[in-house]
Amino acid sequence: MREILQEIPEYQPISIISRPGKPRNIDTSISWTPLSLFLLFWTPDLLQLVCKETNSYGFRESTAKAPWKPLTPLEFLYFIDTCLLSSLWKNPPSKYVYSTRGGYLSGVPILKHRRESILQMLHFKDRGPGPHLRLPY
Repeated sequence: MREILQEIPEYQPISIISRPGKPRNIDTSISWTPLSLFLLFWTPDLLQLVCKETNSYGFRESTAKAPWKPLTPLEFLYFIDTCLLSSLWKNPPSKYVYSTRGGYLSGVPILKHRRESILQMLHFKDRGPGPHLRLPY
């Protein structure tokens, strides 16, 4: 997992206005980045599990016309990044999202079609080939 994290570019901090008091549930003696805070909740094992389940479903549902390319933990982190960026904006027409003239996802390291295919195949628990009852999981 360390080699995956080494591929991530160096974090450029943003200016955040400080508030009075100290957090009580996190070690303030450590310099935290947004990624290190995120990885407190999404552990490398969890990232690997989601990739495994998504790949399993993706390979089973893929066709010769649209073959599934395996999802890696780094690519999954990029995908989550695009989801977080998308949540900051109201829903513009999708043709403008990746536009090189001010689209909020222009320049991200994951292509539009790849992002859409991950979104379509994303699974947290692959139940194998069907048929399945319509259960909420």
